[in-house]
Amino acid sequence: MSPLAFVILTSTVMDTLVSAYTTLPAMVLFAKLIPHNVESSMFALLTGVLNFCNLFAAKELGVFINRSIGVTT
Repeated sequence: MSPLAFVILTSTVMDTLVSAYTTLPAMVLFAKLIPHNVESSMFALLTGVLNFCNLFAAKELGVFINRSIGVTT
């Protein structure tokens, strides 16, 4: 398998599937628990929090931990 095909398969296909399978249970639980008139607001909030945690906070926390214990390049 060529490196380009491997990257495409792992990055696009697998990351999408893993993201869908990890967020789907939370979305189903939210759909069952919250009232019908605030579903869209709660789904927007949940998506925003998940994106903030996965895309920003996780990387910043990793940098903070590495700097605090003295990891350098």
